[in-house]
Amino acid sequence: MKKLMSRAERWKKYWEANRTNPEFKARYKKWRDANADKVRSYRRDYYERNKERLAAHAKEYNHKYRFRQSLKQSKAKAKRDGYKACSATEQQIQEAFNGSCHCCGALEQNMNRKLAMDHNHETGEFRGWLCNRCNRALGLLDDKEQGVVNLLSYIRRRRPPPR
Repeated sequence: MKKLMSRAERWKKYWEANRTNPEFKARYKKWRDANADKVRSYRRDYYERNKERLAAHAKEYNHKYRFRQSLKQSKAKAKRDGYKACSATEQQIQEAFNGSCHCCGALEQNMNRKLAMDHNHETGEFRGWLCNRCNRALGLLDDKEQGVVNLLSYIRRRRPPPR
């Protein structure tokens, strides 16, 4: 006796058999476009029903592929903002990661935000991992050595005399 399949099982089997078929893709896209409100409503309901599971999956995925995601986001931001993208590989940035800021030494586990991947915007060379404060300071100085030297000189000139 043949086992009856549920509607979901039939759809899954049909999807697997046809998802690479260009005609099926075109027909499915046409249906989605014509039923945009229905699709949006279904996705919203699905998200509400599975919020915890989806959040756990996203957290696991982002942890597992952290360096790939960092590199991907960095390249997208470089393209959007008009500077040279980081030329490092995923393996290179992973090997450089030690869990602390390469500038001030602050540990990532003690921060509210993750360390940022830093690279030279003109050459694309990867420089290291920075905490938010160091990364912002470097950005405000336009990555110029002279700006850092001038700031250090200013601090030393304004230092109160020893007692």
